[in-house]
Amino acid sequence: MKTVNLESLDALSIFAAEIAGALKPGDIFLMDGDLGAGKTTFVRTLCEHLGISNVSSPTFNIINRYDSDPLSVCHMDLYRCESEMSIDLLDLDEVFARPNTVFFVEWASRLGRFMPETYMKMNWELGEGECRTISFDSGT
Repeated sequence: MKTVNLESLDALSIFAAEIAGALKPGDIFLMDGDLGAGKTTFVRTLCEHLGISNVSSPTFNIINRYDSDPLSVCHMDLYRCESEMSIDLLDLDEVFARPNTVFFVEWASRLGRFMPETYMKMNWELGEGECRTISFDSGT
């Protein structure tokens, strides 16, 4: 497991740029952690580095898709999905099958049996001020 400490929003932007530069179609990032720790800000900033603007929180939509060339982004927020049935209705097999797309799932611990086979797990912790700690590891 690797840990990154980000001391500011500028550091978060640099981290997002590094991740954006390494993305490949089909990459899945499963994010959990403190409310307000920066998960949505990270995805928004990463999208800006990919040339995608007007990124908003998917808290109420649950899934936001941003089509772009050569790489599209699918941003999910499962915070409001409180049961396996509500996750089942999202038809995640079809969602994760989208070509030329990378996926970011907030509150991923709610996926349960719908957990994808391969992914990058990111746990976000909010520190004081703008500080954040991100622990991440790949899962299979």
